[in-house]
Amino acid sequence: MKRDILHEISTQRLSCEDAEKLVSEILASPQAPRLADELGLSNKEYTAYMHGAPFDTLAQWRYQGWPAVCSRCNDPLDSDQYGWMVREEGDGRYGLVHVSCPRTISPRPS
Repeated sequence: MKRDILHEISTQRLSCEDAEKLVSEILASPQAPRLADELGLSNKEYTAYMHGAPFDTLAQWRYQGWPAVCSRCNDPLDSDQYGWMVREEGDGRYGLVHVSCPRTISPRPS
């Protein structure tokens, strides 16, 4: 049964915990190879989920916009192109970083 779990999470009809249970159920079923489609995730959203972004973060990015700068080097980052990874920030938020930053990285201010 195909769903749109990010919409369900954003409208508070599904908790992140219940979404993770749904993932486990799908992975234990014949639909496992179609996990992204069954959850209603785009390739980009599924990639970010596989990199560790939680569903509430993905829902926020879908409806409020994806990060547009690398949280490591602060250069522009196009989430529609590959070459990025998800990174958990020190404050519990998540961001995107280049796989290989295009310039020398300066230390982040404390």
